[in-house]
Amino acid sequence: VLFRSGVRCDVQAELVGILRCFVLGREIRPLAALDQIGTPTTATWQLLDMITVEFTESGAKSRDVQITLDKYMEKRELKDRKEARKQVTKDLELLRVSAINFTEPRKKGEPQGYYKLNISSGAGISKSGVITFSFSDKFHFPLTIIVLTLNNSY
Repeated sequence: VLFRSGVRCDVQAELVGILRCFVLGREIRPLAALDQIGTPTTATWQLLDMITVEFTESGAKSRDVQITLDKYMEKRELKDRKEARKQVTKDLELLRVSAINFTEPRKKGEPQGYYKLNISSGAGISKSGVITFSFSDKFHFPLTIIVLTLNNSY
């Protein structure tokens, strides 16, 4: 997990842990073209960690998070800008189409109901190397509550 100074690490660690547990525990699954995009890797989770850290540092004021490609490369200790951009593009696309699936189990047979919650409403990287990730409205709200709650409890 990657942390930055300026925000208490305990709050960042708690949010990253909650977010990872929530996402992993609820089976994060890309909605479309999984075979074409791939599956989450360590780099994908590191990017999500960086996005989460930036989100907490902003005080959860905006659902849009921006990180420069240079900062991403520095945190991941990467040297090749072209390969880093390629990796970020792949990971952003994977996160952009990912959803958390909730199902209502039945005693017998198939689940009765379900709900898919996209974690992102958009993601991309600019020509100048600014990585942008936007949490979906329905995912941003609980994250904001978590950040505010954790900030008040520490």
